[in-house]
Amino acid sequence: MIGKILFDFVQALSKFDLDTKMLLLRVLVRAGQSPSANLYLKERLQRILDEDDRPLVSPSPRQVQSREVKR
Repeated sequence: MIGKILFDFVQALSKFDLDTKMLLLRVLVRAGQSPSANLYLKERLQRILDEDDRPLVSPSPRQVQSREVKR
């Protein structure tokens, strides 16, 4: 079972470019250095998912300028 998971993981990694592999490695190293690797990874991955699920909003909402009314 573990061998199959490891094989699938290595196959998936082979599709990534070097920069992506390095980013993944950095995240895993930081997780390993944290007091709770599981909590570290869960929080980071949840943050990514939450950001992806957030509705798209215009970066700068259009501001309506008020006009003076002549009397």
